[in-house]
Amino acid sequence: MTTADIIQVFFNNHYELYKAMKTTEHGYLDIYLNPYHMEGSIWNHTLMVLKETERKNMVQRLAALCHDLGKVVTVNDNYPKARRSFYNHESVSVFLAVDVLKSFAMTKDEKDRILIIVANHGKMYTLSPEKIITKYSRDDLEDLLVFSSCDNNGRITNIPKKDREIEPKDSKVRIKPHQGQPKVTVLVGPPYSGKSTWTSENVTNQVVISRDAALLKKGREQETYTEIWNRLSQEEQKEIDQEINQKYQKAVKDKRDIIIDMTNMGYSRRKWLPQGYYKEAVVFIESLETLLSRRTPEKNIPNEVIEDMMKRFQMPDYSEFDKVEIND
Repeated sequence: MTTADIIQVFFNNHYELYKAMKTTEHGYLDIYLNPYHMEGSIWNHTLMVLKETERKNMVQRLAALCHDLGKVVTVNDNYPKARRSFYNHESVSVFLAVDVLKSFAMTKDEKDRILIIVANHGKMYTLSPEKIITKYSRDDLEDLLVFSSCDNNGRITNIPKKDREIEPKDSKVRIKPHQGQPKVTVLVGPPYSGKSTWTSENVTNQVVISRDAALLKKGREQETYTEIWNRLSQEEQKEIDQEINQKYQKAVKDKRDIIIDMTNMGYSRRKWLPQGYYKEAVVFIESLETLLSRRTPEKNIPNEVIEDMMKRFQMPDYSEFDKVEIND
């Protein structure tokens, strides 16, 4: 598939997203250029990165297509400083990429690699080499380094460019097999992404820590999740948090296997990672359209709440977990 073919497929199947990328400038209100992206629109940059990846594999080329999709959602103008920013756009790009990637034939492994690149490419600019090599496996680091070079070259800037002085072999990550120690499985994903369904299908004798389940126990007869949520006071919400924390602490004390069935979108999930446990993350990524289609009157979480969770998403890595799996 040529670069022209990739662009044509994207244009034909995701025209509104294509149009948003073409009309969203990196610079502030068309008045000031962004010194890091003087090439103009998000689409211009995407085309330049696609050009840089032409001789790379399809994983790199489709990562190039998807890596900045989230900028059309996260664009923010700072009027006093006359600057435009796209804070944590990588996180939203992951969820937008899911639908885009359906338009291309690929294996699960290729899709997972693309999502890992999209979710983490910004960290290659913001983290020190010392931290980077503790987060990614050798294979993931190789993908990220190749893409980072293409992304870096695929822009016009008056800021000096500097490639990372790291090699894949520098990775300090050693993916550890489960060797019989107690295990905590942390589910990561927004509401309606399938976490509770996964739990019901995979639970055996683990202790399940679920805030939703604890909240439903507070319900009256015929009362829906949404009605319970709206009725409970802040003090009662705090009581639920205390109850699930006590349940968790007892499970840890008893060295029970544990499933944490919550959103866990940010690094606050580290509070569920006890010493002496094998730590596994299972990540659930669905498009916003899919998530909203799964809403029901009984559990109706507003759009803006789900979108805000997407903006705060941090892909789990090996500085947190012994194993990271993307659930497809």
